[in-house]
Amino acid sequence: MTVQFTKYDATHDLGTMLEEPLKSIEQDCRAFAKVARDLKLGYLWERMGLSWSEFCKRWLTHPPEFVEAVIAGVEAIGEEFPIPVKHALILGKHGRPKKGKEKADVVRFNYGNSTAYILARLDRDGRSDLADQVREHQLTGRAAAIEAGIIKPTTPLIRLRRAWKTASRQERKQFLAEIRKEES
Repeated sequence: MTVQFTKYDATHDLGTMLEEPLKSIEQDCRAFAKVARDLKLGYLWERMGLSWSEFCKRWLTHPPEFVEAVIAGVEAIGEEFPIPVKHALILGKHGRPKKGKEKADVVRFNYGNSTAYILARLDRDGRSDLADQVREHQLTGRAAAIEAGIIKPTTPLIRLRRAWKTASRQERKQFLAEIRKEES
């Protein structure tokens, strides 16, 4: 789903226009992404005699890699629900930076289990068929993630291994005695 944007006139008071999106970016970055995308597409930064990088750092208070990752993340997730910036950043840009490129000031998480995260991963990874089934409540987010290979299902063997690690020595002995008794 692509976010719909409007064009801002260069005569707007830029500081006032950016105040609320910058203030609320941690809890919901949709407004920030919308304004940043509009400003980039409208080439306001160019009309101000700045490079995109300079404009981002000066007016959007973040490096351009961060801004573009937020925009891409919001586009990947969609605008139905509030999007914390950390979720947008997870899905906005993935992979390692190219050699010689500046690393983005982005906090990344290696996992997620919320439905919003799973939907965004499915959309990003080209599994919109599964994402649509989740949105239409035909499939749970977890089931779709398992089918797509995002999450590995928890098998009884995995549960046994986890329980074994947390069991005391006495509990392990008791368990083994019970198993041996069942086998004979």
